[in-house]
Amino acid sequence: SERGCLEEAISVYQDMLRRRPNDAEALARLGICLQKLKRSDEAIECLCAAIDLRPESPEALFFLGCALQGKEHFAEAVACYRASIGLQPDLAEAWFNQAVALRQQGLMDEALACVDKAVALQPGRADFLNGRGIALRFVGRLQEAIASYQEAIQIDPAYYTIPGKA
Repeated sequence: SERGCLEEAISVYQDMLRRRPNDAEALARLGICLQKLKRSDEAIECLCAAIDLRPESPEALFFLGCALQGKEHFAEAVACYRASIGLQPDLAEAWFNQAVALRQQGLMDEALACVDKAVALQPGRADFLNGRGIALRFVGRLQEAIASYQEAIQIDPAYYTIPGKA
């Protein structure tokens, strides 16, 4: 199972860190594993330590954003996604997650601009197109929202319901 693999990886990274406590890569990987298991507080601690050691890691910044967003610290998450994008502008997941965090703060126009960037970077992603539909709906552009939902459904029929209408 994925959970078992993540738990095993956590054990390996913890062993590595016992030998080399300032290993930024091991700290980042440990934080990512913890985040994937929804252990956000521990993930934040590891990812912050990794970023302190190596601030130019777009992956660590991205996953720190995910952990912060999971704890509903949306402004801090956006700051992490922006820093990650600053280092790796083609990181579509960071653009998309930034859009979601902005939407959660009520910043709909900014959210739409970010999700549009994510879709431009990876146009075949049904989740991105569905997210674009959500953002368009929130800014009142309903016909475009419907078209985006339909495009998502064509790619992946799992997106057959409009959020909030199921």
